[in-house]
Amino acid sequence: MNVIQTLQFGEININQDKIITFSQGLAGFEQLTRYVLCHEEGGDGIVHFLQSVEEGDLVFSVGDPAQFGIHYQFTLTDAEMTLLELTDMDDLLILILLYRDEEKTTGHREPVRGALTLPLIINTKARKGMQKIMQTLAPSVLLSEISSSVEE
Repeated sequence: MNVIQTLQFGEININQDKIITFSQGLAGFEQLTRYVLCHEEGGDGIVHFLQSVEEGDLVFSVGDPAQFGIHYQFTLTDAEMTLLELTDMDDLLILILLYRDEEKTTGHREPVRGALTLPLIINTKARKGMQKIMQTLAPSVLLSEISSSVEE
């Protein structure tokens, strides 16, 4: 078990069997390859955190795209399947990076946004991950939960 000092969570214990290896790193952070998924105690469970094991100050907010009505349909190449050591699709986890634009001078907080063209693909069994860079995006968005104030 490793202990790391993090910006978001303070000191945390990391079990080696919980580390997810992104052998190619993440966009802009290619040199950092080892992460763990964390959550805040008592949180709503919608937002999780991908904490770097190698750099305690680096943490990404992530979420299940289905929680936001986003459903991906894409094909993994043979090379991606090999990279992930994926043999069973039930072991597949897809997450999106969440971010908030910097606050503007208006003082109000900007809405949370998702990096939809850069989903994280994780084999939960083998603890291997990759970031799939999608040139085009064609997710199906479930609109049933969206209400409108437009009168008919």
